[in-house]
Amino acid sequence: MKLFCMFKGKGELFDYDFEMENRDHKLLRKRFSFGGEVVNEAGVRIDPDKCIACGKCYEACTFNAIVEW
Repeated sequence: MKLFCMFKGKGELFDYDFEMENRDHKLLRKRFSFGGEVVNEAGVRIDPDKCIACGKCYEACTFNAIVEW
């Protein structure tokens, strides 16, 4: 008999929709944890103190991931 147990961990699921047929962006990320692990929020943040609002990141991103909050 073989046994495999995980008591603590974290992971991330990626759902790609490159043709954007099912949503308005290409990538859906879902992070999870168990056993007391801490999950960091998914994604990248733009530092508002360093952003000069030139729009280059918006134009370059093919994932439609740049949104204004």
